[in-house]
Amino acid sequence: MIRFNARMQSDSPGTDSRSLAPASPRGRVLVVDDEPLKRITLQIELSEQGYEVYEAADAPTACRIFDSKPIDVVVSDVRMPGMGGLDLLSYVKRARPGVGVILMTAYATVDHAVLAIKRGAHDYITKPFTTPELVAKLDHLLVDGASRASDGGSDDGVACFGQLITVSAAMKRLFAQLASIADSDRTVLLCGESGTGKELFSEAIHRSSARAEHPFVACSCAALGPGVLESELFGHEKGAFTSAIRQKAGRFELADNGTLLLDEVDDIPLEVQVKLLRVVERREFERVGGEQPVRSNVRLICATKRDLSEMVRAGRFREDLYYRLNVITANIPPLRDRSEDIPLLARHFIQKHAALAAGPLPQLSPAACEELLRHRWPGNVRELEHVIERALVFCNGSAEIRPEHVLPLAPPAAASDSAALEPALSADGHGLADTMADIERRMILVALRQCAGNQARAAQRLNIPRTTLRDKMAKYGIAGA
Repeated sequence: MIRFNARMQSDSPGTDSRSLAPASPRGRVLVVDDEPLKRITLQIELSEQGYEVYEAADAPTACRIFDSKPIDVVVSDVRMPGMGGLDLLSYVKRARPGVGVILMTAYATVDHAVLAIKRGAHDYITKPFTTPELVAKLDHLLVDGASRASDGGSDDGVACFGQLITVSAAMKRLFAQLASIADSDRTVLLCGESGTGKELFSEAIHRSSARAEHPFVACSCAALGPGVLESELFGHEKGAFTSAIRQKAGRFELADNGTLLLDEVDDIPLEVQVKLLRVVERREFERVGGEQPVRSNVRLICATKRDLSEMVRAGRFREDLYYRLNVITANIPPLRDRSEDIPLLARHFIQKHAALAAGPLPQLSPAACEELLRHRWPGNVRELEHVIERALVFCNGSAEIRPEHVLPLAPPAAASDSAALEPALSADGHGLADTMADIERRMILVALRQCAGNQARAAQRLNIPRTTLRDKMAKYGIAGA
């Protein structure tokens, strides 16, 4: 009945759906779209996620609602009859600069959306998209809203840089440093442990730069042989080697006029480092098997988990290349050195992976938060995200995530406790391997459902190779393997 009433309400532009909102909403969102079905669907689904949702079928109606309601975020289509999304963006930024704007766009108008980010939009999302994808973007604007309200907008609040969020003073300084050099074409060297988010930093630099309209291309240099890596970076000509049945553009060509991230640059073999040095110096290269120079205008960002200066001393990295790459260096602190970010990031990941929860979205209990704060996080933010994913599966409809749901973080039980644990472990006849296999199968099914059965996207979401996904699907008898 509630859904029926909400749909009936939405037949007239500008009506709000506060009847669906809880007493204390996560945030107040204004949805603007001239497509009734999309607008109504977002109204219902965001309300179910705890947002207070207002909706409008056109930009002028949205402006009237915006002037009369305490809106936190505007989610608007780009192309609408008359006053479009870009005009609405300008209106919002003039009236209340602190209000976030997320633009919805079809693939054909992505360039317009990227331009809008330069004008002050927070983000854009391409149609078709799922509600969890939009909620993840909303979370970057509204996460930890209570903390921001209590500090009155002081420097102790949440800071954003692209998709990155923090309350840490050290990270805020890093955000400011990288934002200040974003428009420069100078090479950036990002140093940090695995899992600290070096690719997200690279994307944020790109999106904040004058190159934002052009491609952002990433290449992982880890564990690739010289021949394979050279072809990935510079491309190859038809017939250059046995399997080269056609000409292929490399990453430097694909990123022309944009930004190229060389991740794990410390893994580049010495023989490829020589060719990379030439590209950095001259901005030109030859494809494998080719003789014609190819020019490429790219902004280079390199990421490393190792100390390159130590590798230079050990003879494993060219000194001349090191000095070419070490122009602007940014050191990303590990998660253990900014533990104040752990509760913020945990709540963000709960929202991001809401689809894994069997029932209503659980809250992070204070006791579970203490467990997270005690952990050393050798895998950094990536490890925290995986722990929260697992906790959402373990909590199985509970209203909160408790310490036992993040059990892998707990210290091993003392010997005197082993007898007490034994009956609980064997009572249902299942061991740890059975339990973990069940969780793995469920996570694969959720990823496939979220990606509409697209195995490549599901593998990317699960952070595993597509071949591994297919093997696991076959192992668990999941259709489509």
